Amino acid sequence: EVPPHSPAVCWMGKAVPSLILSISRQGMVFVPVLLIANAVFGLSGIIFAQPIADIACLILALLMFVSVTRKMARQDALREAAGQ
Repeated sequence: EVPPHSPAVCWMGKAVPSLILSISRQGMVFVPVLLIANAVFGLSGIIFAQPIADIACLILALLMFVSVTRKMARQDALREAAGQ
């Protein structure tokens, strides 16, 4: 399953952040959260691992979105300054 925030970043022409968001949900975030939550909370930890991983990926997506949009705004400002 592809996270809904991943295509938005890809449409901005940023393939690497899009790839990071896509693999982070199931690989980089979910598996460690699953293992830690299972060790700490047992069966309840397994049940709540997916929502915790989703929230962590949402935070990651928001941080990446802010970073990408700021970078794009700076590039636009530089282009406008060069064009004047």
